[in-house]
Order: sequence, then structure tokens, then C-alpha cells
Amino acid sequence: ENTYEALTSPDLSCGAGACGTAGCSEASLVASFETPVRVHRIRVGVDLNKGDFDAAAANDAKLQYLTPNGWQDGNVSVVIRDRLVRDIELPEVLIAKAFRLVRRQRIALGLLLFE
Repeated sequence: ENTYEALTSPDLSCGAGACGTAGCSEASLVASFETPVRVHRIRVGVDLNKGDFDAAAANDAKLQYLTPNGWQDGNVSVVIRDRLVRDIELPEVLIAKAFRLVRRQRIALGLLLFE
């Protein structure tokens, strides 16, 4: 189930995923907040329990943030190589009420935190 709890499990024992739908080749995981938040780093990780949430389902995902004009590119791509968890520093602090990771066809993560 795609919940806050599934994506913040410190032992990477669960996760969340999404697939593109007919007519839309992109899949995304969205984090939304009641008020705008400042984000300077994201932490992403793979799922250790199911085995199907490996780095291949996360790599090349793009970070986007919601503005009054729609989704904007955050100039960050996810790359997880020889590790389970990766901290990614943003080129600049982003302030928004919603963020998402977008990837072609399928995305799956065991951990997604915004700092």
C-alpha cells in the first residue's frame, strides 16, 4: 500500500510503487503536505523485503515540485548504485506543498524522505 508509513520504514521492510497507465507512460509517487515545506535533501532507498523494489525501479526518476503553474522540474535525478539508501542534496532549497518522483513506466521505492 502506498502510505507514509510504507515509505518511511527505517528497516526498508516495505515500500511503495506505481505503474504508468493507459495513455500515460509515466509513473509517480507523490508526497503532499498541508502547508509548504522547505526541502534541501531527499533520501531514497530500495525495498529489502519483497526483492522487487531494487534500484532498477528507482534509477532515473526525476524530482518535481508543485507550483501554482503546475509541476516543475527540480533538476535532480535518482541514481542508486552500490548502496541501499542514498541522500541526494538538491541544487537549491525548494519550497512547495507537494513533491513527486516521476519515472517512465514504473517506479518503486522502499524509502522516500524529504529533509
